[in-house]
Amino acid sequence: MFWLCDFAGARGAKATRFTNAANDCPGDDDVEHVLSSADLVEALDSTFWIVERCLESWTLPMLGEVITHPEWPNSPSQTRGWALQRVFAHDVWHIAELSESLTRAGLPGIDLWA
Repeated sequence: MFWLCDFAGARGAKATRFTNAANDCPGDDDVEHVLSSADLVEALDSTFWIVERCLESWTLPMLGEVITHPEWPNSPSQTRGWALQRVFAHDVWHIAELSESLTRAGLPGIDLWA
């Protein structure tokens, strides 16, 4: 959500539990704010809605637009397409981690193509 809302300016952060992703979104290594399974499902549903809106509303020319964060003086310049790819790459990483954990526990892994 950080890359799409805070950096790329996508709308929808206020509809999630993370109204300020830069300050209150639990990160991968945040052991103080661990979400329950129900909270995690709600968070994933509400934040993926932002991804869906980007996919539905951003046009091909918009994906190539170079953006920077206006409040960060030395902000990196990236494209909207890069931000979207970054979110997908991050999610795929976590899906692989989860799939490995499931298979180590003797459960079926995640099949993205099923």
